[in-house]
Amino acid sequence: MLPVPGDSVPRSTSVVPESLLITEDGVGGFRLGSTLAAVRRELPGATFARTSDAEGAALVEVVLGGGESLILYAGEEDAGAPIDWSRPIEVIEVFRPPFATADGIHPHSPVTEVERTWGKVRRIVRSEIEARQFVEFERQPAWITLRLDYTGRFPEDSSVTTEFHPSARILSIAVSRFGMN
Repeated sequence: MLPVPGDSVPRSTSVVPESLLITEDGVGGFRLGSTLAAVRRELPGATFARTSDAEGAALVEVVLGGGESLILYAGEEDAGAPIDWSRPIEVIEVFRPPFATADGIHPHSPVTEVERTWGKVRRIVRSEIEARQFVEFERQPAWITLRLDYTGRFPEDSSVTTEFHPSARILSIAVSRFGMN
């Protein structure tokens, strides 16, 4: 990380391959609003499989040729049903470090490093059902939702904090048109 003259915020000097770049429009060749069928046609080397999370949401896991994987949400209701290829992608979530934003933020980034790029933690929110933790930074793009690795420190009877363990890291990065912000 090298500082830009006149700017106290470090900027990443790493270059993220376009196929792994997280942007406002999607991740690599996966674009928000594209149908699952269109993405499957554009990425013939990828494998697509039905999966779900602990809440039972119908998801699609995609494994790319290099072994990287993404989770897609396309508004499907039934996790037991076959993939509906006509559905548009609404959310793309990545859990592995090869995927990154242009400024170098990636899953497994230490929270303290993210703060150097996007400002201090604004809040950490714990979800009610699965106790997932979501972290938000002062200058974080609105189209990104960041999950924390369960290292938020919450006051008793509260689901919101700004405190986190020094070893806190980003668990995942999700891109959508309706981010947490």
